[in-house]
Amino acid sequence: EAARRVVRRGTLAGDGGEGEALHGSLRITSVPTFAQTVLAPLLAEFQQRHPAVRLELRLTARRMDLLRDDVDVAFRLTRRPPPDCVAVPLMRFEVRAYGSPARAPSLDDPQALAQARCLVFGLPMDEATVTWVHDDGRQATVTLEPVLVGDDLGTLARMAEVGSDLVFAPEFTVAQALAAGTLADRLPGWRVVVPEGDQIHALMLPRPEGSEAARQLVRFVRERLASRPRPAA
Repeated sequence: EAARRVVRRGTLAGDGGEGEALHGSLRITSVPTFAQTVLAPLLAEFQQRHPAVRLELRLTARRMDLLRDDVDVAFRLTRRPPPDCVAVPLMRFEVRAYGSPARAPSLDDPQALAQARCLVFGLPMDEATVTWVHDDGRQATVTLEPVLVGDDLGTLARMAEVGSDLVFAPEFTVAQALAAGTLADRLPGWRVVVPEGDQIHALMLPRPEGSEAARQLVRFVRERLASRPRPAA
């Protein structure tokens, strides 16, 4: 069964040497915002290089099990990767408070967020307690009442871009808005302490379940992200 699974998925047409043609299906899961802002151009380039590979994207915030859910590669924020997976660290990120430089206030201290209009990613909640750390090592914890809670960071970031609210987001989700000047860091020097960690991993199944196409995709994404410039705040 494991052997049939590998053949059905992305494999090499030949003896398995790197650089030979890849064929088959490659099932990928990621949270939507990471796929839209980071993965999309990389997947397009990878598929141009390997046109015989059929990509299947499953974009969801749900943590899928690679074996049970029949997934080849999971791009996931995690501090403790599952022990039965091969985990490849891809990129670190920071979560900061972004808002329109023309309409959102610029704050000096996280405690001021208690009176600010904040958009928060997550499940419905009346209050959110967030710990912040300054670039110089200072820490602060503030409890705030979000004006909006949502499960799509792209929508929250867009609302902050055109309104006067602040959004707490990883910098990669707002890179284009930062470059265009429609969003800026409104709490300079402070970033959110993310309980799940600050690093995106690629998770794969080990051999023999894991496919060569999955390994080549992860290697390709890692190399591209290693040379990717960090967006300016």
